[in-house]
Amino acid sequence: MPLDRFMSRDDYERVMAEMRLPSGQLFPVPVTLPVSRDVQLTLDSEIALRDSRNDLLAVMRIEEIFDRSPDEALLLWLVRGRV
Repeated sequence: MPLDRFMSRDDYERVMAEMRLPSGQLFPVPVTLPVSRDVQLTLDSEIALRDSRNDLLAVMRIEEIFDRSPDEALLLWLVRGRV
């Protein structure tokens, strides 16, 4: 499996630019966890990922916080044919 966590900024930027991970492996769509700007997140804190029934799926530690590229939707549309 090429990823064991959400993408770092370096992973994300390489996938957006070249559709590849830093290792060179093909990876055409970035994997991100979009969060509303009004949610207060801090580095090194933990967050719970839950499904639509509120069942706990995972607990993750926040390692990086960065803005998504405005071109992400266009890339998804080009790769998958829809957003």
